[in-house]
Amino acid sequence: MNKISLNGDWEIKHTAPEVGEKMGLQKGGFETYNWVPAIVPGFVHSDLKRNEEIGDINEHFNAEKYHWMEDKVWWYRKVFTLDSLNEELEPFIYFEGLDTYASIYINGKLLAQTDNMFRSYKFSLNELVHKGENVIVVKFDPYDEVNKRIPFKTLPGCFNVERLNYRKMQCSFGWDWGPRTASFGIWRNVEIILEKGALDGPYLQSEPVSNGRADFHFETDYKCYSDGVESVDLFIELKGREVYRESLKTSDSEGKIECDFSLDDIQLWWPNGMGDQVIYDVRVVLRSADEIFDKKIFTHGVKKIELITRENGQDVYKFRINNRNIYIRGANWVPADSFVTEISEDHYENLISRASDAHYNMLRVWGGGIYEPDIFYELCDRYGLLVWQDFMYTCGEYPQHDSFLKGIRLEGEYVVKKLRNSPSLAMWCGNNEINMDGNIKTQYSGRVIFEEILKDLCGEMNGQIPYVPSSPYSFSDSKDLIFNDPSTGDYHWGAWWDYLDTEENSDIRDLICKQDTLFTSEFYAEGAPSLTSMERFMDDFGKWPVAKEEWEYRTKDNTCAKAEHTLYERTDIYATRLFGESQSYGEYVYKLGILQSYLFQQEIEHYRRRRNKNSGVLFWMYNDIWPSVSWSVIDYYGRPKSSHYGVKRSFSPILASFEKISSRSAQLYITNDSGRDIDAELLVRKIEINGKILEEKRISVSVKQDRAEAFETFIASADQLFNSLLHVQVIVSGERVSDNHYIFADQPKLLAHSDREKINYNVKKLSGGDWEMTFSAEMYIQSVEIVLPDSSYCSDNFFSLFPHCERVVKIENKKEITEADLKIRLRHREI
Repeated sequence: MNKISLNGDWEIKHTAPEVGEKMGLQKGGFETYNWVPAIVPGFVHSDLKRNEEIGDINEHFNAEKYHWMEDKVWWYRKVFTLDSLNEELEPFIYFEGLDTYASIYINGKLLAQTDNMFRSYKFSLNELVHKGENVIVVKFDPYDEVNKRIPFKTLPGCFNVERLNYRKMQCSFGWDWGPRTASFGIWRNVEIILEKGALDGPYLQSEPVSNGRADFHFETDYKCYSDGVESVDLFIELKGREVYRESLKTSDSEGKIECDFSLDDIQLWWPNGMGDQVIYDVRVVLRSADEIFDKKIFTHGVKKIELITRENGQDVYKFRINNRNIYIRGANWVPADSFVTEISEDHYENLISRASDAHYNMLRVWGGGIYEPDIFYELCDRYGLLVWQDFMYTCGEYPQHDSFLKGIRLEGEYVVKKLRNSPSLAMWCGNNEINMDGNIKTQYSGRVIFEEILKDLCGEMNGQIPYVPSSPYSFSDSKDLIFNDPSTGDYHWGAWWDYLDTEENSDIRDLICKQDTLFTSEFYAEGAPSLTSMERFMDDFGKWPVAKEEWEYRTKDNTCAKAEHTLYERTDIYATRLFGESQSYGEYVYKLGILQSYLFQQEIEHYRRRRNKNSGVLFWMYNDIWPSVSWSVIDYYGRPKSSHYGVKRSFSPILASFEKISSRSAQLYITNDSGRDIDAELLVRKIEINGKILEEKRISVSVKQDRAEAFETFIASADQLFNSLLHVQVIVSGERVSDNHYIFADQPKLLAHSDREKINYNVKKLSGGDWEMTFSAEMYIQSVEIVLPDSSYCSDNFFSLFPHCERVVKIENKKEITEADLKIRLRHREI
């Protein structure tokens, strides 16, 4: 097999509809002008920006300026050379991704047309190419023109209903956290393949049996275009050591070949925090006696994953891996850029590694984005993050005419084949939030996609991985329960939305504590990035009062909700209600950041205290698609927001937290997801904000693994409500493994602050260029921020300090920094 990459340098040009063909652009258009250099893989927006034809959509109000690009026909062209053509080798062109409605011309002749961003295309080039120079042209049609030739239908949906007709990244038409940037382009690899034969979808599945033994099943389709193929060879290796090999003899020029075998001394793949991520390397070779026709390499993790929905006669929503229950701690993932080819592998690793460091064990790939590139799944495999994989359908009804459903099957087959070998794959989900307020009686357009087509595909092609038709989804047989039911499936709800309907002086914890769910797969709160990031993208940075127009633009809105207040207005109202009026730009940004952290911590800890019933939390959302004030905990630049560190503390495997019992009392809980039974000492102090210790207790406790246990209740007197708090440290085997605090006041703004705040800290340089900072204070200090360069990462940040409790923070650096680079802010003020 020979492969000729067509990645790299291309040229692009745009015309009005029906003009390009008259100019002969399908033949290359070499007599025409105004072609612009382009890079493949890529998108036209990125190429025009690179050539300074347009500005950066992430700057100013630019995202609104370039919608004209959607009305144009976009032409790509490239000249490529074939040094030779061998009659024994079949020539193909392989497109891994075309966005979206493309016509492909080879040497002026139409080869094929495509209509799906999410799948690959492979076409024979027989009689279309020749030795020497050849010309390829790819034309992308605008959506208004596409609508004239497809069975376009206006269907119910959120944000933009036109998108429901297209198999394209749905959020590129605009969402309540990102701009409309519907682009065009050859967005994944393209290559010429000269081959005698090919493997298609090799798949290794395994089933742990007992005592290090596992059963395996291997299968692959293959096709040969010439005589002589003899075998498919299978090799399995662990860290370079061969653990299995088998040669499977072929009998026909095409077909499926499969085998079953068992192996001893097999090591299992475990999620983050439960064990090692043991990954086997698999090679599959299609060959004759002395010639390799094709070779595929992939990885495999031996695991058993289950979704349990009934147990002991009760409804549950529980993941089980390798016969152990796992409490899910994670978030929803969206595309990390409006133009996903701009995302570097380093950026992917920064995002995935920070989730792992914050004790996540799952990411849900949300159904309005993309099926992520290989690097995303490889990193999840390596860092132990289970992947809940949505199919790319969200928030609306979809067509179900024959041509659409045919494309859906082809897309589904491609995606399942591509992802099913991933060790981290934990669940297939048909869609996001379609029919969430309906039930099993509700009829809607597209239902057949999720309850029949995709369900059957996953069952036939990847039956070891659970499939659910939607999220949220109720498994109840009741015909009256809606799918978004907290007691019979996974649930989408956040106190963020309902808090506006409560009294202005109410405690949001009262709203949260009413929630009793099996599994919460979306809850949400918006928050601002750090001042450091805000300065990079806000035109009116520092202006006070803030420029509302720009804040609205950077926050976006959910117009489908038809609410009285925009999302930005809610954020502003909540920050003031909970943390008080701001007096400056810096204070305002600070309060919009800790607002999100406070709400996420309250909800996560509430659900984890119900660990004995609730089996997991996935908050909305982990990352950002552009620079914004949004639901994410990691901003567009990869800089963690204060909420990232709040979530990390609330995701601690051994968690101490307090549940509000009344306005003056709170009960202490320990949640144990460490994977072992623990004996711990709890050091609980009631502290005045000036540092005076009002009460101190040491409590010895034992907590079984996978349990949450309630312990003592602590009471504040009337004169302690607004000037004291509880602080607890959990000590296991002499080491502090977590700590937490509780404010009695209904709203954090009611807690007084000392007028003589002072922080003590020292700095130590470690080997390898990293640093360590140790902080202490003689009083309660809220939200200390370490300001770092983008290349550095803190083990903790935006933390509070308590008397007699040091905080040690490690700082990892990818680039050399000096002590002068380490700056400290206290509630937005640099000290």
